[in-house]
Amino acid sequence: MIGKPIEMLLPVRMRTAHPALVRSFFTNPAARPMGAGRDLFAARYDGSEFPVEIGLSPVNLPDGNHVLATIVDITDRKDREKKLNKANENLEEFVYVASHDLRSPLRGISDLLEWIKEDLEETPNPKISQNVDRAKIRIDRLERLIEDLLSYARAGAIDKNLTHFKARDLVNTVLDLQPLRAGFEIRLEIDELEMCAEKTALETILRNLIANAVKHHDLDTGTIAIAVQAKGRFVEFAVSDDGPGIPSQVQNRIFKLFQTANGNTAHQNSGVGLAVSKRIAEAHGGWISVESADGQRGTTFRFFWPDETQSL
Repeated sequence: MIGKPIEMLLPVRMRTAHPALVRSFFTNPAARPMGAGRDLFAARYDGSEFPVEIGLSPVNLPDGNHVLATIVDITDRKDREKKLNKANENLEEFVYVASHDLRSPLRGISDLLEWIKEDLEETPNPKISQNVDRAKIRIDRLERLIEDLLSYARAGAIDKNLTHFKARDLVNTVLDLQPLRAGFEIRLEIDELEMCAEKTALETILRNLIANAVKHHDLDTGTIAIAVQAKGRFVEFAVSDDGPGIPSQVQNRIFKLFQTANGNTAHQNSGVGLAVSKRIAEAHGGWISVESADGQRGTTFRFFWPDETQSL
C-alpha cells in the first residue's frame, strides 16, 4: 500500500470521483464523518466490497496539511440492521392486520351494547345496565390498546424528513400543544443551539416524557424541568420532575411494552409511552435513560439525539 494512491482502498466503480471529493474536503477541513447519509464501501485485496464507516480529521504537519482517516468495518452492524428492519416490518404488518381484524368486531359489539342499553330504558334493570357500562369500558380500553400497538409499530420507522430549528422553539412548541395542568410550573434551561433533525419524532418523545412526569406525580403541585444542551455529535434532552421517584428494581422494565413503574400492565396506564420513546430514539441513532435514587424524590429522563448539523 505504501506509495500507492488511496483510491486502491475503494471499489473500482468509485475511484474516478474520489480525488474531487478529497479536494473538496481540503477546501473546508474539519473533523466529521465521511459521506453522511450515504452507504460507504471499501475494497479488499481480492476486490470484494464491504460496508465501512469513515471518520475524517485534518492534521497539520511540518510538511503540510494532511487528513487522518479512520476506517471501521461495519459488516456486522449492517447485518444486524437488516435483521432489525425485517423484524420491524413484520411487527408493523402484524399490528396493522390485527388492528383491522379487531376493530370491526369491537365496533359491532359496542353497537350491540348501545342497542341493549336503549332497550333496557323501557324496563330498567340497574344490575344489567351496570354490566353493560362495564363492558363498554373494556371495549374502550381495547381500542386504546390497539392504538398504542400501532404507535409502537410506527415508532420503529425512520422518517428522514430533516429540518432546521432552534431547540428552544421545539420545546416551546411541545409545551404550547400540551400545557401543564394547573398547579405545575415549568423550568427551562436550554442552550441557544440550532438543530437539524427529524422534528416530529423529537416532539413525540418530549410529549411522552412531559405527560408521564405530570401523570405519575403524587401531588397536586409540582415542578417539571427541561434542559437541552449540545454533547458533541448529540443533543442531550433532560426532563426532570419532583415526583415520588422510580424504584431502582423496576427502572429496567419501564421501557418495555405494557410495563409501568407500579407493575400494572394495560389498565388506566397502558405502559406504552416510554417503550415508544425508546424505540424512536434508538431507531434514529440515539438512546434514552432514567435516573432516580431510592429513598429520594424526583426522576430525570435523558435522551440523546444525533444532530445532523455535525454531519453537514
